[in-house]
Amino acid sequence: MSTYSSNSPSSSEDGSRTTYLIRWRGLQYGPFTAATIDEKLATNQLSFHHEISYNGRWMTLREFGAEREALRRAERLAQENQERRAQEEARQAREQERWKQEEAERQEQQHAESMAVARRGHDQMEVMNPYQQANPVFRQSHSRMLKSHRGGTILTLGILGLVLCAPLSFFAWVMGNNDIREMDAGFMDDSGRSMTNAGRIMGMVYSILIIIAVVLIALGVMAEIASTSR
Repeated sequence: MSTYSSNSPSSSEDGSRTTYLIRWRGLQYGPFTAATIDEKLATNQLSFHHEISYNGRWMTLREFGAEREALRRAERLAQENQERRAQEEARQAREQERWKQEEAERQEQQHAESMAVARRGHDQMEVMNPYQQANPVFRQSHSRMLKSHRGGTILTLGILGLVLCAPLSFFAWVMGNNDIREMDAGFMDDSGRSMTNAGRIMGMVYSILIIIAVVLIALGVMAEIASTSR
């Protein structure tokens, strides 16, 4: 039985169009295809001591088979390494995709929990509001935990700025805006909202009128200076 097929060149070089020269004791034969060489080895017309011309040099058929077998092992090893790298990259891609999916699910769960907490808080407020409206004692005790409103002070500043001292209007405006924001945020007792809002509006309106008057006076003075300088 021939063993050349196990030591034969790779399929790309063993094609029907690839031929090789054989030499024995100085005499050359061929060229022969790999299939023909295999047949001659099987029928003992050639031995592994015969020489073959391969890559520009002569070597025995045994050396030729061993060299090509080493090349095929290297090719198989490279292919296996490439397949392992591809499998590892695919595994890493699957791990990355799974991590992204788990992260998205975790964020979605956190968002759902936050929405659930917000809904529970809203439901509790809806349950508490009717009770607060129907129970002045509870509302009064709840207001004690908040900052006291300054509605009377702000209203007084707005009136004084209107009739006595104009700069007090600015204080009424600024203080009123701050207190309304704190009432909206739930940090201040909103029982004085009406007085606070009234004082704030009075201070705002009179402050705007003062600003307009100052601008008009300044423009008039500038026009007077311009007319006298000509």
